[in-house]
Amino acid sequence: MRYLALCALLLLPAMPSTAYAQAAEIHGKYSTQASLCKDKAMQVFEIHKGFVGGPDFNCTVANEHVAGNLWNFDAKCIQGDKKKSGTLSLDVRDKPSRIKLSLPVKQDWIVMHRCY
Repeated sequence: MRYLALCALLLLPAMPSTAYAQAAEIHGKYSTQASLCKDKAMQVFEIHKGFVGGPDFNCTVANEHVAGNLWNFDAKCIQGDKKKSGTLSLDVRDKPSRIKLSLPVKQDWIVMHRCY
């Protein structure tokens, strides 16, 4: 039984530790405007390991693909009552203070300001 459990753990896909370290620097809460960060109720976006969420969406993300300032993830999202799968993109050129987010099934960029 232990052998089977060990095999299962070894077969799980793993993200390189450098990718985890890169993503960790953007983990936290965000708002649509930096001035709104003072009000915790306006900190409506969150980025954590394996998760990106906002006021009307929740996405689980995996398999980071870094291309310069553009970080793409395989994502499964729920927006309202719809499920969407595809690429979630983060434009991190102004990180950590500001990040742009594009949800799967091409949408406009959402600008998010980091709340400290």
